[in-house]
Amino acid sequence: MRRMILLFFLLVAGSLYAENFYVTSAAEIAANMKSAQPGDTLIMRQGVWTDQQIKFEGNGEEENPIVLIAEKPGFVVLNGFSSLRISGNYLEVNGLHFVGGYSRSGAPIEFRNGSSHPAHHCRLTNTAIIDYNPSSLSTD
Repeated sequence: MRRMILLFFLLVAGSLYAENFYVTSAAEIAANMKSAQPGDTLIMRQGVWTDQQIKFEGNGEEENPIVLIAEKPGFVVLNGFSSLRISGNYLEVNGLHFVGGYSRSGAPIEFRNGSSHPAHHCRLTNTAIIDYNPSSLSTD
């Protein structure tokens, strides 16, 4: 009986700790967000991410947001037709660089994923958008 109680407490205690997930593509971000819990961190491997439509959707908590962060701030470069859509609650994105690309929708970063998936209490920090334009020169 003591072993069962000890095992139960070890399993419960293990689930209380936040996890780190290393990701290398928008598809891996989406897959990890299906099981991400408040307090978890997704770490984007440094390098050039081309044509990545990142959908960072989930639900963190006020004291335990879910975080998407560059492995080394400034060294995760998104280009080509890359974009970021943040939707859900208490999500944080940190350390990305959008450089020399094009956004199909006109905005490389949006705090929503469509009209029915808005973002609440989410934030974006330490991120730059440089020479990023719509794919058509006639778009304002």
